[in-house]
Amino acid sequence: MEDYQGKAYNVVHCEGAKESFLEELKKHVPKNKHKNYIARMRRLRERLADGQRMSNENFPKEGQLPDKSHFRALKKIPLRAYIWLSKKSPRTFYISHYVYKNYDNLKERDITRVCGNWKDKEE
Repeated sequence: MEDYQGKAYNVVHCEGAKESFLEELKKHVPKNKHKNYIARMRRLRERLADGQRMSNENFPKEGQLPDKSHFRALKKIPLRAYIWLSKKSPRTFYISHYVYKNYDNLKERDITRVCGNWKDKEE
């Protein structure tokens, strides 16, 4: 999982985000499908960074940040990257972390982790 500089935005991983992706793959995805999931998430990040239109299915609003704005999920079922558009760094999306999610509700620990990463980058 690499950071990506696209035509419209940069997509940057927070500390530990890349590792969270690999952990979720190892825990939940059969080894023979790892390359497929890596490629699918890469394509989604590239589409976002290049300014292509994102559907609510692939880029839903998820939770609230400390400044009352919202973070989103960059979603390729069953994996999600929790992400926000920075107000401090122009044209930059930050990926907080990745989760394997086969449920609907947003977990409090994910909100806490995103908000912690947001504070590190935005305050």
